[in-house]
Amino acid sequence: KVFTILKESGRCIIQIPTSDSLDFYIWRGRSVWIGAPQHKHLFTDKTFTALAVKCGFRVSGRANDWISPQLFVWSFLYEFERRSGAYIPMEYKKAISLVLLPAHILIAGVAAIFNMSPFKTYYLEKARPS
Repeated sequence: KVFTILKESGRCIIQIPTSDSLDFYIWRGRSVWIGAPQHKHLFTDKTFTALAVKCGFRVSGRANDWISPQLFVWSFLYEFERRSGAYIPMEYKKAISLVLLPAHILIAGVAAIFNMSPFKTYYLEKARPS
């Protein structure tokens, strides 16, 4: 639908969580980025690019985004809750994530260096006919 309403010179900017991120690599299916049922499909960089091309777009750019490094530790806290059966109140989760902020920033930096940030922004243009 986006392709049909976009002008020839228009751009479409899409930001999505990607399953080839450091967070997914470490936490697998327990990552908070899965966000079911909001995210019905999870893409890698390769699969999203292939979908964009199939829909008639050309990926003119992409950027690694880490939104909030605190969310990385939330995957850890949810995994802790799952394994221990304990419940951690939201206020405590926020406090723990703030205390661990330096570690979060380091993790996000490593993820960005290796192109494994949890979110990617894609800049799409209509592909020109050959």
